[in-house]
Parts: sequence; C-alpha cells; structure tokens
Amino acid sequence: MGEKTTDKIKVEVVKRFRNKYSKTVMSPGEVIEITESRFEQINSAGHGELVRKIEDENTDPEKEPENTKPENGPENTDPENEPEDED
Repeated sequence: MGEKTTDKIKVEVVKRFRNKYSKTVMSPGEVIEITESRFEQINSAGHGELVRKIEDENTDPEKEPENTKPENGPENTDPENEPEDED
C-alpha cells in the first residue's frame, strides 16, 4: 500500500483550480500548505502544473546562507589559516 505522509509542504498556486475536497477556488499566487501526496495528486490531475513547491531556506541544512562574509570583519576567520605575527 502507499505510504502516507503527514508532513506538510508550502506550495504556491500557479494555475487557478477548484479544490475537490473543500470546493474552494484556489487562485494563482496563493500560498497553501499541503502534504506531499496531495501535491502529487493535484499536479497529476491532467491539467498541467497547478501548484509549485516553495523552497524553504530553513529546510536544507546543507545549504548555507548567501551572505556568510562579515560586513566589516576579515574574510577568513579560521585561526588555522591566519598569518602568524612576526616578533
């Protein structure tokens, strides 16, 4: 049998559609939280891509923030790579 997930993901509506369960009309630009299986179900309905996943910066621990360099500090703060002081 299929594995059910209860973890929700954020998606953005890209094409207007009517939710078959709640009967509400979803409009482009709306952000909703649904399960991965519901995401797949919506997009496999034969009407093209209706919703698109929103990449959440906090969900990928491997991904570093774009600006990691201190604004007014040295570029390299690793003590192993700092030049040694001359006596």
